[in-house]
Amino acid sequence: MFWETVTTMNRLRDNPRFYHTVTANCTTSLLLQTPADRRAKLDYRFLLNGRLESLLYERRVIVTDGLSFEDLLREASINEAARAAHDDPEFSTRIREGRPGF
Repeated sequence: MFWETVTTMNRLRDNPRFYHTVTANCTTSLLLQTPADRRAKLDYRFLLNGRLESLLYERRVIVTDGLSFEDLLREASINEAARAAHDDPEFSTRIREGRPGF
């Protein structure tokens, strides 16, 4: 996938492609860069990517530490940690402390 991403970036340098909410967004672009033999079955949540986390949970793509989907969402929320660490040079580390999958 890395090399496909690099190839796509080089192609876009010469022939820009504009963002499109449905057909060329951050999720669909990554899906299309995945080799065809490894590409996931299309699901509406790729297009409505505000719902992608439920698809990733169902397909066991993300580390859940055995949590239910609702508990995982609650535990994964970084809002308070981000507010507390907004000026911390270790911001990236601070927002991950004690979170599932880290």
